[in-house]
This record gives sequence, C-alpha cells and structure tokens, in this order.
Amino acid sequence: MTNDAPPPRKDYVEALLPFLIPLHTQEYWAALGEFVSAFSLVEVNMQQALWEFAGLSRPLALALLAGSTRIDSAINLMSKVSVAQKWKSVRKKELQAVCTQLGIINKVRNDILHYGANFSKGAWVVSNRSLVATQKRARITKFTVPALKNMTKDLMAINLRIVYLAWGSFMNAKTKRSFTQARRDPWRYKPPSKPVRGRKSHRTPQKLKPQP
Repeated sequence: MTNDAPPPRKDYVEALLPFLIPLHTQEYWAALGEFVSAFSLVEVNMQQALWEFAGLSRPLALALLAGSTRIDSAINLMSKVSVAQKWKSVRKKELQAVCTQLGIINKVRNDILHYGANFSKGAWVVSNRSLVATQKRARITKFTVPALKNMTKDLMAINLRIVYLAWGSFMNAKTKRSFTQARRDPWRYKPPSKPVRGRKSHRTPQKLKPQP
C-alpha cells in the first residue's frame, strides 16, 4: 500500500473573499489591525515611562499603580509627576504635546472598539447614539482609512518621544539624534473641525422716529 498524501484542500474562503467582503472593508480591517497593534505598544511604554518618571521599581509600581494602566489615567499621573518634580518648561511642553495628541487618538480608538464603525458616503462612521440616554451625550466620529493610517504613524512617533522623555538620559549622542528627529515632524492626524453652534442673535428692532 502506498501512503499517498491527500491532495491539498482548496481554500474556497480565500477565493471568495473579494466577493463576500468589499475592498474598502478589507482595507479598513488591515489598517485597523496596524492601528490597534501600535496603540498596544504605546500603552505598555506609557506605563513603564510613568514608573520611570515616578522613580518606582517594578514591584513597587505594580503594587501602587495597579489599574492605572489606561491611557487617560497614565496621562493624568504623568502630568502630576511633572508638576511635583518641577520639570523644566521644555520637557513639560514636550510631554503636553505628546499627551494631547495621544488623548485625541485615544478617544477615536475607544469609540471604534466600543461601538464599531459603519461605512457611509466614503467614510467610516462611529456613533454611540444607541447606547446613551439623551441626545446631549450622543456623538459621532467620522474618519477614513488614510486618517486611520495617519493615527498609526502618530502613535509610532508618540512611542519614540515617550521613550526619549523617560530614558533619553541613558542614550548616547547618536541614538539621541535619531530619537529627537521624531520631535521635529508635525502630527499627521488632524481631527475634523466641528461646526460652532452658537445662539442666533436676536436684534432689537429699531424704533421708528416720528415723522415731522
């Protein structure tokens, strides 16, 4: 008897994928995977950078800061450390620039992962309307795949800048030059501007002057 290997099974799912999943969805999934992976790297480095800023050993940091690994909590604690340690203005400004952009991206990330996104009129739309009690708390986030890729690039720059803030003093001159280059590049992602909704001005009608 011959032990002939069975013929390889044809991957029908792969062959039918272009017909089952639209191209814009496939592109979004690929960009979203890169975005989430980059964000997870930033989360880890933000946590460890916070420990470094606070001068905490790993066992002590785990004991004191358990549960503060979320981005918004880490940003808040870093800001407090910079004030308590009286950082120089240049270093404070760099931390603020990094944390401001990270906070913007973090909101988009939370909305995507918590509420999902739907494709509409050439853009991806995220809304929390179905899960809030009042319309005042409802919000809509719109973005495109290029915008998502720009956020991923910003996350990589944020990662480099946080590493330099925390451990730059341990780097040699050549490594420092490589890291400081990231500080010169502008942020790629710009959140869409929201229309200003002000109150309509009600002009008081002028009184008619009496005719002679």
